[in-house]
Amino acid sequence: MVKKLLIDFLHFVRAILEIIFSFFERLRYIFFKHVWPLGQPEREYFPKTVFMIYEEDQIKKSYEYFKKFFSKTIFLRHDMIKIHALKNALINDKNFDYYYLEFGVLGEIR
Repeated sequence: MVKKLLIDFLHFVRAILEIIFSFFERLRYIFFKHVWPLGQPEREYFPKTVFMIYEEDQIKKSYEYFKKFFSKTIFLRHDMIKIHALKNALINDKNFDYYYLEFGVLGEIR
């Protein structure tokens, strides 16, 4: 009887500690995501998992493939894409001979 009460009490304490720990993890995430200007610090003290190594390798391969296209690429923020497209369309069509349709494929990015 006492053993069961003790186990139930320890489970209760564990649940409370998990709630407190998850709350502090969320605070830490919010702080490093939205407040700290340098972003989240690298965790060098944790060993890399196989998936982390695979992910880094895929990012490097992707960069190496697309590197040849970067010299012809325009990097714009999402709010400037539409303005850039309209300005270039008007520059290319000096006599206003063409019509332009917007299909709405560029949605809000939040």
